[in-house]
Amino acid sequence: MEIALITTLTIIIATTKAIQDKLQFHFDNSIFKDLGTWWNPQESWKNKWKNGNKEEGEKFFLSSTLLVSLTDAWHFFGLIRNFSIFVVIGILINPLYILYYILFFALFHILFTYLFETKWLSA
Repeated sequence: MEIALITTLTIIIATTKAIQDKLQFHFDNSIFKDLGTWWNPQESWKNKWKNGNKEEGEKFFLSSTLLVSLTDAWHFFGLIRNFSIFVVIGILINPLYILYYILFFALFHILFTYLFETKWLSA
């Protein structure tokens, strides 16, 4: 059972990474190009904002931060991929390893949203 789960998760990891890279680097030559703006990285980033306009604020609560994975395909498949990686590691090492996924997720959010902003450089 464990081997089947790890194998399935590995397939999910490879598939989601391939989807992300296809969207990011070869969207115009992909099977995703005619599926709508949720898939199009040149347009989907607007989905987190009201009317696609950052000045109007978030489309829904936490749509630009914690729940950004619901706003476009690239983030959605990244969430699935990262979670699957941590589950595989947890199965192989220790089930409590999933707590490291929570740490990863929280730390990424803090770094990306706050620490790596240019406004901190001028302070």
